[in-house]
Amino acid sequence: MLVVEAKLKNGTSEQYEKLNEAIKTSQFVRNSCVRHWMDNKGTTRNDLQKLCAVLANNKGMVELFCQDLSHSLCCCTSPFH
Repeated sequence: MLVVEAKLKNGTSEQYEKLNEAIKTSQFVRNSCVRHWMDNKGTTRNDLQKLCAVLANNKGMVELFCQDLSHSLCCCTSPFH
């Protein structure tokens, strides 16, 4: 498992917003990869890298994903709300 750590102390609201966006994006990519791995037996690392490339080309996917969920669930993924 890869752990990414970020520290932001006394940042601006724009910096916190960007950090929240990065957190939501990484969670979305992680969850998409886990779902792909669970649904497709024999998934390799290369398959997951290809999936990440597809997700990277679809810039609006995280926003669409969050719209499908209830607002409260989407906001709960952020430690700053």
